[in-house]
Amino acid sequence: MLTSKKSSFPAWIKDEVTQPFISANYGAKDYITSFIPKRYEAYCKLMNPVYRDRTVQDKTIMWNLENENEEEGAVFDERVRFEELAREYSIPLERITIEMISYKCGHQLPRYLSGSEVGTLEENECVKLVEELKPFTGTQKCFFYFDDMKVMASGSFSGKEKDISGRLYSGKLEEVLSFYKGTEVDFSPTYWWPEDKSWCVTTNYDNSYTIIGGSNPLIDQLVGNKELECIKVDGSLKISLY
Repeated sequence: MLTSKKSSFPAWIKDEVTQPFISANYGAKDYITSFIPKRYEAYCKLMNPVYRDRTVQDKTIMWNLENENEEEGAVFDERVRFEELAREYSIPLERITIEMISYKCGHQLPRYLSGSEVGTLEENECVKLVEELKPFTGTQKCFFYFDDMKVMASGSFSGKEKDISGRLYSGKLEEVLSFYKGTEVDFSPTYWWPEDKSWCVTTNYDNSYTIIGGSNPLIDQLVGNKELECIKVDGSLKISLY
């Protein structure tokens, strides 16, 4: 059963990222290890799915954000792999994100693409990730931290609170899935990890992908899972757009 308490930002993570966390969120020099501790052997990005509208053939047409009804008639039923999009837009695979595609297109998104969920790991992807993490976790207690930005975006936040703190939950690994149907929050944690800190998962509030750090065997297992789209990256990879 999950337990929770108010919590400041986890000290062990703050101490082990390559620059102060506040800079990692708001600065221009964002690297993989700006968001996740540098202790790990290997890292990967788990991409939220993107879908293609098969009714749109012209890839030069961009979304018109002023047209509220533009999605009418759209048929987003074909998943597009980021490996294909990296080739399409001449972006290195390790740097590909939906935001990078938009940047390459003049800060617009091609109309044939759906975009992807931002600030949370999609539930179906989380289910698959949990299955992959189980053999590397065993019966350990796990911790699930939501930073103040996610707390403010949650259904339990009234806007009247004077002290906006993060929240730290603890419980079994698979209980991370309960957050998608929760009353306090309804998205994935900012960070989650087991007691031995042998892996760490993070989804920043304005990223459309999740970063995972762990052992080489774990990351290789994730990258090899064809149901997930995990891209192996180096901890020193620059992930900011500029």
